[in-house]
Parts: sequence; structure tokens; C-alpha cells
Amino acid sequence: MKGREREVRQCATDLLAHLSVTTVPVDPVRIARRQGLAVAEGPLPSGVYGALWKRGNRFGIIVSDACPTPGHRRFSLAHELGHYHVDGHVEAMFAGDTEQVESAGEFLHDGKSPLEREADWFASELLVPASQLGSRIDERPASIATLQSLADEFQTSLTMMAIRHAELTGRATASILSRDGRVEWVFSSRRLARHDWSRELRRGDPVPPGTATLSLARDLPGLTGGETRSAAGPAREWFDGASPHLKVEEDAVEMGSYGRVLTLLVVHGATTLT
Repeated sequence: MKGREREVRQCATDLLAHLSVTTVPVDPVRIARRQGLAVAEGPLPSGVYGALWKRGNRFGIIVSDACPTPGHRRFSLAHELGHYHVDGHVEAMFAGDTEQVESAGEFLHDGKSPLEREADWFASELLVPASQLGSRIDERPASIATLQSLADEFQTSLTMMAIRHAELTGRATASILSRDGRVEWVFSSRRLARHDWSRELRRGDPVPPGTATLSLARDLPGLTGGETRSAAGPAREWFDGASPHLKVEEDAVEMGSYGRVLTLLVVHGATTLT
């Protein structure tokens, strides 16, 4: 984690401590209102899910009524809280006569400005605090079922939980989102990222043949969401440079109307991954 990301995440941690929020799920609406921010849901332009407004010395947040899920709505609100709390955001966003700034796109959307990415970091730390998730993840099996259980517990999206799992687990894992048989993003755990070969899987790469992930991708038009498939094999199926003795367990779930497949890989071979 780089310095600026560490600062932004600490800002979210400090806010939770200041408000004595010590349990999950974290309620971003309650946090906003305790900070004196007005919160409303209403129409915003297409592709825009949140907006922070300023009238004199008053601030408020609008969350789009087009947010597709409760988890998306909560993230959009937490993202705007990030703009309000992270140093430098309000000054940059409301320079001149600007009264409302809208946040377009979704978490990890390509082309986001540094301010937008920082607000994403803040939101993920606020909704899924490392202090709360870290004590839970490695007590449970690394699986899609565990990710879904944790997502329900924290009331966040499955994709966000997959990312936070990769960021905080002590296991050698990778969380992967793919669409039409092509990788959209990869988040590797710190233990896995120690190895150069783990970085060979990148955005745009094809999903390997014979995997549960590709099987789901091919069957996606006939599926309604939530079907899981698992497989096991050599790690080289996913990471060309991996040692021949390393094995990988693959757990994948199709994301229904999103047209994507979320995959959790667990690499086994502890003697080479310490």
C-alpha cells in the first residue's frame, strides 16, 4: 500500500474511531447525518451514482435512485463521504462557484481521477474496516461461499468483499473479475504478489481453457445469477511462470445480469510461498 492510500484509509479509520463505530455493518447514512450532512435519494444523470453538494457552509449528499443494489447505494454514499472528509477534496471540488460535484461510474471504473480513486479507498475502508475483516477471513475457508457470507455480514457487494479479502488475507489468493472470457481485473494477496509470476495475469488476458471460470462464461446466457463451479489443477493453468508442483483451487460464481464471472483462486505450495 502506497503512502497516499495509507493516509486515505487512515482517514476512514479515524472517522470510525471518532464516532465510536466498532461493529458491522457500518451505517453510512447515520455517519453522514452525525456529521451534519443532509442525505437524500433522487435522480442523477445516467451513469452517475452520487453527488456532494455545497450551499454556503452547508453540505449534503445525493445518492442516485438508479443504484442497482443496496450495496451499490451504500458504497456511493460512502464514496461521497470520502470526498467530504479526505484532505484537499472539498477545496479542489468546490473551487469557484461550483455547488454540486457528481461521481460517475462505479468502483474501479477505468479513467477515474485521483480524487475519485481516493474516495473509493475511503469508502472501502469505511464499509469494510481492516480491523473488523482481518480477524474473520483466515478463520474461514477461502471460497465464494465465505465471500458471500462476509458480504452479507458487512452489507457490501460480493466484488468489494473479494477485493478486500485479497488485500487482507494471509493466504496466497487472487480475486479475478472476468467478462466474455477476458480478465477485467486481478487483485492478488500480498503473499501471492511476492512472486513475479503472479503478476503475469493482467487485464485483457484470456481466461485459461478448461477452467470453471471459462465454463461459466460460456454458459452465462442461460444462467440467472449465483451459480458456482469449482475446479483444481496446476497453478500454471493461470500463472505461466509458476513452479510445476504448485496447485490451485478455483472457485467461481456467475454474476447474472452483470454479465461477469467472479473467481477466487487459492494457490497451494506453502514451502515456496513463505
